Amino acid sequence: MVGALPLSFVKNCTIHHSFNRALSIHGTNNVTIANNLVFDTRGHAIFIEDGTEEFNIIKDNAVGLVRPAWSLLQVDQTPAAYWIVNPNNVVENNIAFGR
Repeated sequence: MVGALPLSFVKNCTIHHSFNRALSIHGTNNVTIANNLVFDTRGHAIFIEDGTEEFNIIKDNAVGLVRPAWSLLQVDQTPAAYWIVNPNNVVENNIAFGR
């Protein structure tokens, strides 16, 4: 919840076996999430929290094996690889896979 971060990014990371999502963008704008691999997480994997977040770039990521979480928000009981609630973000070239 830090506002605009045009020079900030999460790139080229591997996030796996997480019990509480992989990446949450909450109250943050202009951040880049790119070229990451997310595997075996609980709750939404790459998650834009409230819908007020804008101008973020989410591209070239791969997310697989997303599991339900019963201790987070109710929507995490049926999780998505990418939970995008505001269309004013760039979302391109991402992959979601399962087994």
